[in-house]
Amino acid sequence: MAESFPDPAPSADLAFVRWQPEAIDAVPTPRPRVNPELAQVIRLFWDDPPWAYVDAGVADDIAGQVAKLGVAISGMACEWSKEDGQSEFLSRSSAPRILPYRPERYGLTPDDWLRCNIIDVRLDRAIRGDGGFGYDANDLMRWNTEIDSDRAIALAMPPELVSVDDLPIKVRQLRAIAPPRCSVFASCGSAHDPTKFGDFKACDWDGWILRVDRDDILEGRWVQRLLLWRDALVDAKPSIRLWIVPPPLAAADMAKLFALGVDAVACDAYCDRLLWPTELGTRPTRDDTRQRLQRGLPARLTQILAWADRQPGNWFVDQIT
Repeated sequence: MAESFPDPAPSADLAFVRWQPEAIDAVPTPRPRVNPELAQVIRLFWDDPPWAYVDAGVADDIAGQVAKLGVAISGMACEWSKEDGQSEFLSRSSAPRILPYRPERYGLTPDDWLRCNIIDVRLDRAIRGDGGFGYDANDLMRWNTEIDSDRAIALAMPPELVSVDDLPIKVRQLRAIAPPRCSVFASCGSAHDPTKFGDFKACDWDGWILRVDRDDILEGRWVQRLLLWRDALVDAKPSIRLWIVPPPLAAADMAKLFALGVDAVACDAYCDRLLWPTELGTRPTRDDTRQRLQRGLPARLTQILAWADRQPGNWFVDQIT
């Protein structure tokens, strides 16, 4: 059976991070920051699954299957709930779940607040598949079953929060309605300059998700921007958890991000393939997604975690140019 999850070529952007235990003249990377409550558990996460590509029952099943591999899953109850309103993933899985908190709050229900472990406050406007600001029709119809395809057009609202200076009040609001141990993260693309984004020290959030998978304007310098964000966040709050959504990377390159101080890495480049249409252009069935799942994904994720668990002192970082 052909492998569905081939590894991308090694990234030249991360060539300055090396695994060389025999080297004696290199400078060891500091041990990655680890939060004792959650960061040790979550090393991989599925940041923006295209749930609308499949029926809700299929989405519910594959969410549970991927969660068993140690991946935190992002989504809302309406994206996994079948016609009877039930979701096996929500009712039986103890895997960490990320709740995407968008400015428009499409699809958000009270049940979402009760069953999430992390709230992801998204500071950027949504971008459709055609590059415009807004949401695709399939997403809107999944979030609101009363919308038909002829009316499923919606522009993305401007960001609710313009800078981190607006975050303290929002974080307090979310903590008041979320479960006691729920973490609050903020997230944005790396096009933002952290030195001009407000006072990070004023906000009591738990983590930050940095998305560099779509930032063409950086022209390949996404690693430099990652390091800029890392230094700005750690300077403001040393215990903060930094998660990243990278461009497609080989398993070894994804592990290098842990050596740079990242706490969790998105595996969307691998997991999204589970939900892609079939060769005939039809929605994949439960059998289709499960067959795809077994064509290399568990091995790839295990490989990433095996690399990430190597002793940080054995990773060495050359001077980045």
